[in-house]
Amino acid sequence: QQITPKRLKELTENLEIRHRKIIDAELPEYEETIEELRAKIDTYDDMLLDIIKNRMQVAKDIGSVKKKSKMTILQTDRWKEIMEKSIMKGEENGLSIQFIEKLFKAIHLESIHQQTQIFNKHKQSQKNP
Repeated sequence: QQITPKRLKELTENLEIRHRKIIDAELPEYEETIEELRAKIDTYDDMLLDIIKNRMQVAKDIGSVKKKSKMTILQTDRWKEIMEKSIMKGEENGLSIQFIEKLFKAIHLESIHQQTQIFNKHKQSQKNP
């Protein structure tokens, strides 16, 4: 397709060049602000990982209770309850349903993995007294 010289001029005049790196930015006074914000994200990432670690410990504890009670690992009613509550709370906080579903499915899969290890550890100890 071809454009007229007039349209090309309009496009180039309205073109806004963005920089990939802070160093290349035309306004270096924003560098500190971006670095401060990135430091906050790093702190929140660390906090998220700590929270997930603590959640997994509780999942292991639940796995021990399930094993002793001869319950199945997957409790579908509880899983539905968690998802419904999380989606509702996520939407209230401006998060998409798709994000909440992916996040909690990943957490749930890891919880199942942790509980499966608890169940398998019990089976191995019975084989090797």
